[in-house]
Amino acid sequence: MHRYVLSRGAVKSMRPIPKPRVKQIFAALDELAATEKPTEHRNVKAM
Repeated sequence: MHRYVLSRGAVKSMRPIPKPRVKQIFAALDELAATEKPTEHRNVKAM
């Protein structure tokens, strides 16, 4: 299991986003952090 840390700027930029959408974002981050190899997750794409 991995963990993520959000910067102050990231938290600040989420303020205008509706709460249900923020919950979706955190759910996706939690799912990604729970995977063994996050780079192989189905929703991760190379940049």
